[in-house]
Amino acid sequence: MEGLKEFSSLLRTTKNTLTNYQNEIDGFHYGLQTLDTQIANYKNILSGKTELPKEYSKEDIQALLEKTEKVREQYISEEGKRVSQNGSLYTAQVSSTFPSTEFVEIFDDDKSGFMDHMRFDYETDNIYGEINRISSYIDDSLEGIDGVLKAVDKALKELGEDQFRYEAHYEQMKFDETHNGDAEKEYAMKKILEFMNKEKKENE
Repeated sequence: MEGLKEFSSLLRTTKNTLTNYQNEIDGFHYGLQTLDTQIANYKNILSGKTELPKEYSKEDIQALLEKTEKVREQYISEEGKRVSQNGSLYTAQVSSTFPSTEFVEIFDDDKSGFMDHMRFDYETDNIYGEINRISSYIDDSLEGIDGVLKAVDKALKELGEDQFRYEAHYEQMKFDETHNGDAEKEYAMKKILEFMNKEKKENE
């Protein structure tokens, strides 16, 4: 029974770790989409698809477009690198929790390497494809964890461990309520504003 309790705790720790990684990816994705939406808006104005705001000239919009494109490059370079480095820490934590090939054998069907799958390549030419790939792999891993957790909780319940199951579920609920990804999105917007201000000062 103690072994099942320990295994359940390890699974929940791993789930929380992977959820943190997903929140990092989601925050980065949110910031990138914000920049790309603004870039698309500027291009639509310059191409005539969208009306030019009265307080701006086409030269102003062109300057804003170029500035935003530079900020996008900096955002991917610096924030993408940070997310990638943090992701490596998260996956290393998971691998240390489940040494050898235990985690791969349980959750990775093709067994080609958990660390390689989870590495976020921010320098790729297809950044959105990479975001989707990582998110999909994390989702699959979390789904696998949930499946095993249900089986473990069922076994613990059959052994008379209802209270343990309830407490573990309650702790997970508290974690989910406080780790919904909003902080990562706010951080992404803060970094974008910092990059914008830096670009403005450099051009003054």
